[in-house]
Amino acid sequence: MLRLDSNAALNGLGQRNIERSTSLIYRTDSLDACVVTRVEGLVLLYHRPSGATHLLNSPAPEILDLLAAEPCDAATLTRRLCETLGASEDEDALMVVSARLGELAEIGLVSAH
Repeated sequence: MLRLDSNAALNGLGQRNIERSTSLIYRTDSLDACVVTRVEGLVLLYHRPSGATHLLNSPAPEILDLLAAEPCDAATLTRRLCETLGASEDEDALMVVSARLGELAEIGLVSAH
């Protein structure tokens, strides 16, 4: 089980990886591929295709919801996520979204093309 922390360090993404993340299109499986349970502000997600269970906190569940609705690049996702959460869209937001996308891709919940 992996817990994604929205305040975690950016895992060395750096400017080069952020530029790369904005040129890729990210997608996720349909929401039918997951069983989602909300528990005290967290999301417990069972991913049927992999058989893995993940414990997610914001903004990871919102990212998955937005990508399930429409695949997009990191910059577009950042704009949509900031609108959804009522947050400021700036370079820091893009860095956080890019880091979360990398983590979600690493555990197989999103793919990039």
